[in-house]
Amino acid sequence: MRPDIALRFLADRRRAELGWSFGFFAYTALMMALWPTIRDSEGYQNAAADLPEAFDAFFGPGGIDLGSPGGYLNTYLFGMMLPLMLIVAGISGGASIIGGEEEDGTLELLLSHPVSRRRVVVEKAGAIVGYLLLFVIVAFATIVALAPIVDMEISVGNVAAASLGTLLVGIVYSLAAVAVGAFTGRRGSAAGLAGGLAGLGYLLQVVAELADGLSWLRLLSPLYLANGTSPVENGVPAGDFAALIGIVVVLAALAVVAFDRRDLRA
Repeated sequence: MRPDIALRFLADRRRAELGWSFGFFAYTALMMALWPTIRDSEGYQNAAADLPEAFDAFFGPGGIDLGSPGGYLNTYLFGMMLPLMLIVAGISGGASIIGGEEEDGTLELLLSHPVSRRRVVVEKAGAIVGYLLLFVIVAFATIVALAPIVDMEISVGNVAAASLGTLLVGIVYSLAAVAVGAFTGRRGSAAGLAGGLAGLGYLLQVVAELADGLSWLRLLSPLYLANGTSPVENGVPAGDFAALIGIVVVLAALAVVAFDRRDLRA
């Protein structure tokens, strides 16, 4: 059976795919191009070292580290910006899958064909994964291709691990948008609640870094699970990634059950 529903979703978003792909490439290439300047500049190193320790929490679990390739990639790519870009792309796509199409009136047309509701959700969720995977591959390929040019010593395996963590956190919030859309049938509710959850995850991570007694809160943040152990320096954190995969499975199941049982809005 061909995944026609998933392929249609991806085909309808060709322009968005090209635009986001260029954005991921341009930002990643710019940060890679700046590495030799920052690496060789004592001014940058000293400025980063003089920043208040609490300020580091806003740049992800690893804080600001410009002295090593892994720390640099964490600070400017995997710690904040790449996950943030992927979350925005994922939520906008996920909110349009059920809630958006129901509001637009196109979902009824799709369901008039001999396809089950479960197949619709599963294929569209799979399409979102492919949609986000494209952007992660663009960023990963850009890092690997430019690293020798800018004289950055990296482990390709560790960069792949950090890229996988970024992909997983993007999938979590995109499927949160899909699940909310399946419950409510509204694009705004799906995007708003999923965006709120992403903001909460970031806040939990920051608070956990700032308050020693609340360090356990970081375990409730998908952003921390994706990058808390600095995979770009230390490799795959199997337990954290397994937790993210579990969250993905639960959200997908909730979306399937909710959409299968709900009456569509006229």
